[in-house]
Amino acid sequence: MPSLARVRDLHARAWSTATWSAPFVVQLVLAALATIMWLLSKWPFATHRGYGGELAWTLTAVVISTLVSLAISGALLTSPSSRRRGLSLSIAGSSAVVLIGGVIWALCVYH
Repeated sequence: MPSLARVRDLHARAWSTATWSAPFVVQLVLAALATIMWLLSKWPFATHRGYGGELAWTLTAVVISTLVSLAISGALLTSPSSRRRGLSLSIAGSSAVVLIGGVIWALCVYH
């Protein structure tokens, strides 16, 4: 895995790609979160009563979507292409934003 120093030394094209792709990538990460929430609602967190287990359901979906996004980001970060490394930064940043926002939202709404 590349060190943080290597991330700081990325080419300007990588940073440009990360900046321009972030608004689109965050939507893909949110779509992955919604899909994971839907899949989790079918079996492990299926409840027949109102407001039962939504906090755990939401936090589990947020963590899973973040881990999947970070795994994809880590795979792209090792690429020799500057654009793929920039996309990797965009995915990592978007997953961090979704993680922070999802945890805060879940705690505010369900706690």
